[in-house]
Amino acid sequence: TFTSDLRFRRASKELYKDMNGLVRRVKNDDVPYWEAVCEQYLQLPDGLPAGIVQKAAEIIAPVIDSDFDTEYAKSEALENYLRSSEFTYTERPGEVPNGVDFVEYFLSTKKGCCTYFASAMVVMARSQGIPSRVVVGYAPGTLDETGNYLVYQSDAHAWVEWYYKGLGWIAFD
Repeated sequence: TFTSDLRFRRASKELYKDMNGLVRRVKNDDVPYWEAVCEQYLQLPDGLPAGIVQKAAEIIAPVIDSDFDTEYAKSEALENYLRSSEFTYTERPGEVPNGVDFVEYFLSTKKGCCTYFASAMVVMARSQGIPSRVVVGYAPGTLDETGNYLVYQSDAHAWVEWYYKGLGWIAFD
């Protein structure tokens, strides 16, 4: 898994169905800052390799042809691809060669740490019109005997948030 030994909650199938229904109901609502969100969180670098965009489109294609054609379902498809056994989480992924796109390198080697996974998810989501961002922070840490949480550098983590019109930011990890 790309969260290493950290455990994070995943949405149940019921929640997935509920989220798809909710996203479908509110996606056409007028959100005053929608354009500003899209302007900032759909940005992609000039010269983005076409293979990244093509891969993202390939991953979400089955969703587009289904009854669950929502941004949430597309996001879930991208997440499931990166969670597949094709990919390996490692804290020592190696250096990206000079002149090679970071996400393209990760998608070809299929090895990386949380920042690699999060970067790939954001770039692929943005390439498909889903506003998204990388968030860097810490896992909850460990509760000690005094009731305090101990949080160490080794608890550092990166994850993705996607913006859904009418709902706001939803974390994916």
